[in-house]
Amino acid sequence: MSFRRFVYLATDDCKWRDFVLRRIDMSRFFLPSDLRDQLFPGPPEVEFAHLPPPEMRFSPVHPRFYKGSMNFMLLGRDKVLAADNTGRTLLYDPEFHSVRTMPSLTQPKHMPASLNVGGNLYILDTAFHGKVDPKLCFEGLTFEEDGTISGHRDWHSYPLPPPPYVDAYSHGVGEPCHISSYAVVDGPNSPNIWISNRTLGTHSFDTAARSWTKAGDWVLPFSGHAQYAPELKLWFGLRSSDYCDTLCASDLTATPPKMINLWKDPAPQVWVCRSSYLVHLGCSKFCLAKFFSIIRDPESLLCDRFVEFSGIEVIRSEAEGDAGVELRVEMHRAEVYSLVDKLVHWVL
Repeated sequence: MSFRRFVYLATDDCKWRDFVLRRIDMSRFFLPSDLRDQLFPGPPEVEFAHLPPPEMRFSPVHPRFYKGSMNFMLLGRDKVLAADNTGRTLLYDPEFHSVRTMPSLTQPKHMPASLNVGGNLYILDTAFHGKVDPKLCFEGLTFEEDGTISGHRDWHSYPLPPPPYVDAYSHGVGEPCHISSYAVVDGPNSPNIWISNRTLGTHSFDTAARSWTKAGDWVLPFSGHAQYAPELKLWFGLRSSDYCDTLCASDLTATPPKMINLWKDPAPQVWVCRSSYLVHLGCSKFCLAKFFSIIRDPESLLCDRFVEFSGIEVIRSEAEGDAGVELRVEMHRAEVYSLVDKLVHWVL
């Protein structure tokens, strides 16, 4: 897999009441080993930097009538799908710096998890709330012919069967978020989407048959999205039991999967972690984005918000004897950006 140069940072802008999309050039974070050893004899120090200029701005529906919220999802490796609180969508293409309309979602999504599988985008709401119909929590976007004589190809949205436990959840059984982790795993005939929850176990969706099965009572050993790195032949994510501050790996072809702890984030004590994202860049490299705050006044709880982007490389080597495969982590550059008037965020 080739190296993915850009990672997207989407944030709200409380001052202008819109949403801003920026591109972080991750090629700047990785240096050749010999040059890195010359510049950084020890672990590289965190550098404070300015956010890159906005790539695009998105304005939601007026909050007088709706909440004015939006969600952002990656389509393919370089396009961004933006969805507002009514379910309407737009697609931004950075190569041409263009925006085009897309099919509306079958239902607005509150906390969507999105997965690219075989050129299609699968969108699953991870939480049920308000007046939404839980049976419409899952849908797909596919690029296909429209069924006319002309054979014109375009994007189409279609509902998919919800997880089999959706009826129990719609009646208030379980937790608000019915998905704690998710991943794409090759099945016997087609890619499968796995979703996990500690009270529900793991369920598998066959993307060809469009049907669900129970994979087991075990859960994926990650928090959020686990991504497969073909060059390392393992899935990588952030550890669920440590709230997104431990990088770990697992072989999901063996069930129940076992976790391999690789690296624990040595964040300063004054940093209060809010959320973290791991993005696989290819070539055994990853981007770790960590959102945190520093409390200025404990009584008023006033705080400053920041995000740290780090370049991480995982190196695989064959161990001697029966030890199998060894993995080690090398830290590259890290930059911290101040987040002023920004409360909501996505890293894609």
